[in-house]
Amino acid sequence: MDISKNYIGVSGAQAIAKAVVNHQSLVFLNLFNNKISFDGAKAMAEVLAHNSVIECLDLGHNRIRDKGLIALVDSLVKNPSSKLKILALRFDFLTSKGIEYMFEATPKMKNQLDQVYIRNNLIDEA
Repeated sequence: MDISKNYIGVSGAQAIAKAVVNHQSLVFLNLFNNKISFDGAKAMAEVLAHNSVIECLDLGHNRIRDKGLIALVDSLVKNPSSKLKILALRFDFLTSKGIEYMFEATPKMKNQLDQVYIRNNLIDEA
């Protein structure tokens, strides 16, 4: 499902999350550039906590910030049957703090991510 560049906002992300949380055949969800911010990322984190089918989630260009990334990572840790392989987070105002949190939590995830896209964020040399 590609819903990119539709500016659905937080309420749209929450509605989509509610609709797909238990969907059993949706493997690709693209929400790139929809202004969903932290609260939209939190709604998608709920999806990842319960849905074991989604393999690719693109939340790039949504300003989810570190709080949104932390919610997503915590959900992946809580869901040992997650099938997520690709997580795209470009242009999301992430900092080194959020990225470090993600990499520190990676060993706790039963399912390991194959690809993480974090270009064009606020990550310093560390």
